[in-house]
Amino acid sequence: MTPIWRQIYEPVGKFKEVMESTIEKITMAEWNNTVKELNKESAAGLSGINYRIILQLPEELILFMVKFGNLTLQTGLVPMAWKTSVILPIPKPINFEYNILNTRPIALLDCFRKTFTKMITNRLSSVLKQCNVLQGYNCCGLPGECTSEQIHLVNNFIEDARENSKELWVLTQDMKKAFDSVGLEVLKRAMLRIDIPASLVEWIIALFKYRHLKIATAYGLSDGFTRNDGIDQGDALSPLLWRIFYDPLLIRIQQIKDSGYEMKVTWSNDINDPIT
Repeated sequence: MTPIWRQIYEPVGKFKEVMESTIEKITMAEWNNTVKELNKESAAGLSGINYRIILQLPEELILFMVKFGNLTLQTGLVPMAWKTSVILPIPKPINFEYNILNTRPIALLDCFRKTFTKMITNRLSSVLKQCNVLQGYNCCGLPGECTSEQIHLVNNFIEDARENSKELWVLTQDMKKAFDSVGLEVLKRAMLRIDIPASLVEWIIALFKYRHLKIATAYGLSDGFTRNDGIDQGDALSPLLWRIFYDPLLIRIQQIKDSGYEMKVTWSNDINDPIT
């Protein structure tokens, strides 16, 4: 890693205290509030247990699951059932023609796992939003954000270039297989950079490392294969992790001087005098 990138990935250091709230013990109240937020129509993973079933479970069993979840967070160990998903290739609105590229794969994950990752997502989102931790121009993963401001800026650039006959280059990039492109080692550095507690970082990495995927076909589930990189599509935590992963790159781009598009406005010394 070059000195510039080593400096960018250096831990910020000022969010350590507030980040401690992300590793507090999960309570029954937090579990119940989180379950209410989840989509009851979501399909179940390999266990066949969906959110509708979870809502009907006795309090004693839910209390056991909460204790179990806290134990995984404390030890950094993740059960294999949480790391195993079923990939369902949903056809895109075009002719399939037996081409796997014409499908949109969705991962069916264990619903107990998704409940816990949703709680972690809520905790992290609250801190990141409240403290304005992520500085890169990105609009995903956090509640209440949208791209309207960025669209307005680009529109202003285009209008300014047209009215003043200025040169303007616009580059768009399609992040194909965005979640699959997330390297876990770099993701770990990116999380430690913003002072996420090391124990939670290890738990998140363990959740995705050596995950096992099975493909749903017309003839049943495939034997499956193991992935050592990337994060799961369909997990509430994934969009936020993707944003954390790319934040250092966006910050580096913002640090480059004499780049980008410059808009200038000349004001008259006296607004009542058209000559000045």
